[in-house]
Amino acid sequence: MSVAVVIVAAGRGRRLGGGTPKQYLPLSGECSLRRAVDAFLAVESVARVVPVIHPDDASLAKTALVTIDDRRLMSPVAGGETRARSVLKGLEALEDHRPEMVLIHDAARPFVSAEIIAAVIAALDKADGACAALPVVDAVWRAADAGPPQPVSRDGLWRAQTPQGF
Repeated sequence: MSVAVVIVAAGRGRRLGGGTPKQYLPLSGECSLRRAVDAFLAVESVARVVPVIHPDDASLAKTALVTIDDRRLMSPVAGGETRARSVLKGLEALEDHRPEMVLIHDAARPFVSAEIIAAVIAALDKADGACAALPVVDAVWRAADAGPPQPVSRDGLWRAQTPQGF
């Protein structure tokens, strides 16, 4: 089975603020992009990993990834104006490799475990798509134009995360 991974790292991190996008900020000695790449390269069934970066971040990405000596890691590709366009750019970079499965992962989620990655890959053996998800445990309220907000049942609600695979 051939599994490829697109790691989306083209965001600007505006909500966090500051000058450096969050995927390049140090987090216990390593940036989020590096941690995400390392997590997927630790999975034997992963054949290719392509980081998708903002065009202005080439030097940041190079610094983050330069010490990785693994031929499965492809050179970063420039992302698009939106997350969807960035994912498309990553998929286009994989065109010559023709993977059987593709996982999409956000670099801003650096602590993905091998178990979660394996579970998503295993789920793809039985379905056309799969993703990591957590049940909603917080209170959820629906606000209307008039009247107080009303609680919403959390039964069957999940918070989608990455990796997302197909």
